Amino acid sequence: MFAAAIVLGSCGVAVAQGIFPAAFLAQKQTIATGGAGSNNFITSYTPAAMRTDSTYTVGYEFTVGASNITVIALGRFNNASTNIGSHPMAIWTASSGLLCSNTVNNTGKAVGIVYVSVTPTVLTNGQSYYIGANEFSSDYWASDVGATFTTNGCATVIASTYLIAGSPFWGTPTSVANSGLIYSGVSFQYQ
Repeated sequence: MFAAAIVLGSCGVAVAQGIFPAAFLAQKQTIATGGAGSNNFITSYTPAAMRTDSTYTVGYEFTVGASNITVIALGRFNNASTNIGSHPMAIWTASSGLLCSNTVNNTGKAVGIVYVSVTPTVLTNGQSYYIGANEFSSDYWASDVGATFTTNGCATVIASTYLIAGSPFWGTPTSVANSGLIYSGVSFQYQ
């Protein structure tokens, strides 16, 4: 049995995401969809070159727009054929530390951004935050240069960032890499 995955783009416009076996759509994690009243920050994403070169926490810095937002899920792009395992994800600030986190499992999921719920977390308008996924060298993750994406405008991407992974996996980035770009297709859902 096959079913179409429908996602809500910006302004609530439904967009067909493809045809997938119904079993994919019944899994516990959301595949590029939002729950009732939720919005995806990254509304479309095309990855760049896939990498396996090291263990990093990769993502980006962003600034929330004119209104506060409440984050309800974190997501990571899944390339399906090359992504395996679980990836800790988080949103944090340099000054306040960890704000929300969970682990997304990409194994066996369809192509797209796979989301996992977090405790609802308010992000303040005008403030900057980091979002990232812990990537490991035995799995593929997407480079920032050459990737294309669109957002729904609730926040602005500042630059791609990476942190040479340690414990904890989140913290002040080792490098702010490229202005206006993102690593690994990480995203969040909010209300």
